[in-house]
Amino acid sequence: MWIEVKRVFDAALERPAEAREAFVRDLRLDRSVTDEALRLVRCRGRAPDTGRRTLDRLTVARGPLSQRTHRTGAAPEAPSAPAAPDAPLAGRYVLGARLGAGAFGSVHRATDQVTGDAVAVKLIALPGEQAVERFREEVAVLRRAKLPGIVELLDDGIESGCAFVVMRLVQGGAFPGASEYVPVPWERLAPRAVALVEALARLHWLGILHRDLKPDNVLVAQDGAVTIVDLGVAHDRDFARSDAEPQIVGTPTYMAPEIFEWKPATAATDLYAVGAMLFEAVTGRPFRPAASIAEIVVARNAVPPSVRDLAPAVPHFVADTIDALVDPDPARRPASARVLAAMLRGEGPDGARPRLPWAGPRDAVDRVVEALAAGRPIDVAGGPGSGRTRILEEAADALAARGFAPAWTRPGRSPFESLVPVVGEVRSGGPDSGAARTLLEMRLALCGPVLVDDEDQLDPESRALIASLRDRGPVARCVPLDGAADDAVRVAPLDEPSLRPLFAGPDRLFHFQEDGARELWRRTLGRPSEIVREIEAWIDGGIARWEQRKIVIDRRGIERLEANLWSALPWAGVSASVLTRDEAEVAGVLELAGCPLAPAELARVAGVAEPAARLAAASLVTRGFARREPDGALKAV
Repeated sequence: MWIEVKRVFDAALERPAEAREAFVRDLRLDRSVTDEALRLVRCRGRAPDTGRRTLDRLTVARGPLSQRTHRTGAAPEAPSAPAAPDAPLAGRYVLGARLGAGAFGSVHRATDQVTGDAVAVKLIALPGEQAVERFREEVAVLRRAKLPGIVELLDDGIESGCAFVVMRLVQGGAFPGASEYVPVPWERLAPRAVALVEALARLHWLGILHRDLKPDNVLVAQDGAVTIVDLGVAHDRDFARSDAEPQIVGTPTYMAPEIFEWKPATAATDLYAVGAMLFEAVTGRPFRPAASIAEIVVARNAVPPSVRDLAPAVPHFVADTIDALVDPDPARRPASARVLAAMLRGEGPDGARPRLPWAGPRDAVDRVVEALAAGRPIDVAGGPGSGRTRILEEAADALAARGFAPAWTRPGRSPFESLVPVVGEVRSGGPDSGAARTLLEMRLALCGPVLVDDEDQLDPESRALIASLRDRGPVARCVPLDGAADDAVRVAPLDEPSLRPLFAGPDRLFHFQEDGARELWRRTLGRPSEIVREIEAWIDGGIARWEQRKIVIDRRGIERLEANLWSALPWAGVSASVLTRDEAEVAGVLELAGCPLAPAELARVAGVAEPAARLAAASLVTRGFARREPDGALKAV
């Protein structure tokens, strides 16, 4: 961050003193960059040399961490604390009381002499390359994790053989809060528990596992705000080496059983720790009362007592959710932090995502409804992800409101399997059987609409029968654009104005709807499947939130999107084993480029042979991680 602050600060100094603050604000950069630059500009006004001296100290040797040096230019020689404890760290931070200590360093309260703010400074000794690597990973994780509910990184560096990380100071007590006495009634604990899980969902969405969640690493402020801290052993699961050995890290009391068995950490590992914390908060009992690590290891797969038995006043859906979280089998825990948040809110595992309001043209839906209601067939033509399925869904709702009973086909392989939801089981057997034909003819004759979402997914016998009887009654099919009938409803990408109703206002004064729709269209080009994926990424990444089936996004979120300081990584959270090495290289280049790249250029930048790059790109497009432009160039979704 400080490199960008220095660039902005230097540019501001080229303006007249009275115009410098307005210049910094007009750049509309990330808020943290703007705030630091403004503070330095004001500091410069009070003492002409202070701001530049501070930045010069902070930006010395900002290359790879292993190559960084001190102000003297000497490399660190031995693990030690800063040479002069009473002197400001990096010429800026005055250390105060120690807030805590762990295996990898200590955390101190400190004062930033430039801004006057109270901050938290973590000191980490660097006894060797492994420690340097750990420090590099922690800084990288903190830089990526600029999300609500996650402690914010302000600065980092190395001085006198001791690495330091400067973070925003979080005032609060260990989860469930300093003012709480366990057990905590669920009605008081619920907002904090959901806030914790939502913050964890954002970390997981970025592909980051915390690996050491425990009460001391989740701070709760007096107003109930929850912040996850201490990402010192956090692990970036997206870009981890596939040949890396599993490590046992964390706090044994809250550690999942599979970690003791040298299995790699997963999202389920963090969820287990959340379950242990919630268990203690609602029951008032220690999760693992064992006195030693050896006893914990021996009893690692023991099933804890049921929360229903220990805390009868806790709502049953909450007790059952906590029991599932601490199940020794990771497969039986909730599927993700996002799903867990919905379960704790009482929405169930399927309530994690509201359905987006219809944003497409109503006339397309009306044409399908009128054709089927009149007993006529109709096709909806478009490519995968074009929104053709949503048109059929909207039509089905409208038909049901008018008293019709539309039936959907389903994917299938065996003869007439795809028609089971439409006509029931066909028991007379054989692809030449007339039973299926008779049953389908009867349904169509009674004006029962049949909806075919994707013909390619039907079993061959069902597909052939539907095609032969299509003209006999109300059949609506999703078909490709190529070869579609002249009277087919053709699906086009959505335009920017049609996206505005998705956003909560006000628009007249603050332009939230207009600006949000513009950014959404710019990033998706109006393709419905990408709109859904982008909005879900905004929600998971903390850029926006749902409120009464509307997207709520503030000015800061819009500015981050406009400045390209945030991007929706569709492969974030995907295990390294899911992407091949070539796919990961191509995906990374596309994301960093931020613009379409021709296959040859993509191969050259990624360092992959062009045929391999084309294959990797085709796979990413098929799986929704990238899209192909009309000219054949590729772009990250």
